[in-house]
Amino acid sequence: MEHFEHNREQYLQKVLEQVRYRPARKPLRQELEGHITDQKEVLLAQGFSPDEAERQAVQSMGDLVQVGLQLNQVHRPRKNLMLLLSLFVPAAVGVGLQLLLVQIGGNAPEAFFRYLFSLGAGVAVFVLCYFCDYTLLRQYAFVLYGALLVGGFLVVFRVPLGGGSPARQIVLAAVPLLGGVIAREEKRGWRGLLLSAGCLWAALLLASLMPWVLGVAAVAVAGTVMLAMASLTNWFGTSKWGALAVSAGPFLFLSGLVLAPQNNFWRRLSLLLHPEQDPKGYGYLAIQARNMLTQAHQVGDGSAGLVMEPEILLPGWNGELMLTWAASRLGLIWMLLLALLLVGAVACLGWFAGRISQKQAKMTAIGITVLLGTEIFVALLANLSFISFSASLPFFQGGFFNQAVHFGLLGIFCSLYRTERLVAMREIRCPAEK
Repeated sequence: MEHFEHNREQYLQKVLEQVRYRPARKPLRQELEGHITDQKEVLLAQGFSPDEAERQAVQSMGDLVQVGLQLNQVHRPRKNLMLLLSLFVPAAVGVGLQLLLVQIGGNAPEAFFRYLFSLGAGVAVFVLCYFCDYTLLRQYAFVLYGALLVGGFLVVFRVPLGGGSPARQIVLAAVPLLGGVIAREEKRGWRGLLLSAGCLWAALLLASLMPWVLGVAAVAVAGTVMLAMASLTNWFGTSKWGALAVSAGPFLFLSGLVLAPQNNFWRRLSLLLHPEQDPKGYGYLAIQARNMLTQAHQVGDGSAGLVMEPEILLPGWNGELMLTWAASRLGLIWMLLLALLLVGAVACLGWFAGRISQKQAKMTAIGITVLLGTEIFVALLANLSFISFSASLPFFQGGFFNQAVHFGLLGIFCSLYRTERLVAMREIRCPAEK
C-alpha cells in the first residue's frame, strides 16, 4: 500500500496520471480535491492542526495506485463497436452501390472517384468530431451558431465556397449546435427558452431563403423535438405548457411555408395524386418513377419494358432517386433491402440515443436521429413517387458537403454516446467513505 503523506498536489498528480482519458482528469481532480477539503474540515473541527489535518485527509483517500486504477476503469470512453458497425455498414453498401452505378448504369468513372474523395472527406470529419469533446458545443454555442449563420447566408447570396448550392447542407449542422445553445441556457427562464427558439427560427429562415424545403422540414422537426424534450424536463425553468407552446412554433412556420399561396400547395397535392395532369412538368418525376416501379421485376433487370433507359428517363437516378433506379435495374427486392438498411441505421441510432443518460447529450443525440430519420423518410417517399421535390440519401449519396455534414453529424452522435458518462461524472466514492 503506497500512501502520500506530503501534500495533496503530489497525491492528485500521481492518481490522475493513471487515468488514460485526459478530458476526464480535470473534473476528477475537482471531485478528489472536494473530498480532501471536506475531510480536512472535519479533522480541523476535531482539533487537529492544519498541517496534520491536511496530511491525514490525503492519507485517508487510500492507496493512490488502487484509487487511480479504479478511476481509470470507471471513467473511460464507452465501448461502441456495434454503433460504429451500424453506421459504416450502410456507408460500405453505398460504395458498392456507386460501383454499380458505373458498371450497370453507365455513370462516368470520374464520378465514382469524386464520390470516394467526398467519402474520404466525410470520414475525416467523422474522426474529428468523434474524438472532439462535445461539451465545446455548449461552451462556444453562440460563436459556432453565428459562424453557421454567416456561412449559410454566404450560400444564400452565392458567395463561392467551393461547392456552390450543394453547400446548403451546412444548415443541418444547426441541430447539434442548437443542442449546445439549449444546454447553455439551462435554468435561464423565458430568456433562455426564447433565445433557443430564436436560434432555431434563424436556421429555418436560412433554409427557406436558400430555398430548401427538405432542410426546413428536417431542421424544424428535429429542433421542435429538442425544444419539446427540454420543455417537458423543465430545462429552462418555465411553465411546461408555455414552453411547449413556444416549441410548437417551428411546426407552425413549416405549415405556413407549405400552405403559402405562392407555393401552390393544393395544386401540388393534386398533381401528386394525379401526376398525369402535368406529365412534362411537375408530375414528370412521379410518372417515370411509378412506371419504373410497375415494370420492375422482383429480382433482375426490369427496364426492358420502358421506352428508354432508366438513366435517361429519370433525373436524379444516380443521386436521391438511386433506390428507384435500383428497383428498375436490380429488382424490387434490392430496393427493399436498401430501404431497410437505411431504416435500420436510424433505428440503431434511436436505440443508442435512448441509452444515453446525460440530458444534454441525450437531447442532442435524439435531435440528430430525428434529423436523419426525416431525411431518409422524405427520400423514401420520393423514391416511391409520392413526392416530387429534392431529397437526400444519407450514406448512399455523394457530394463533398453532403458527406462532410452527414458524417460530421454521425461523429458528434458517436462522441455523445462514447463520452457522455464522463461529462456527467459519477460521484466518486473514496475508500474513507465506504
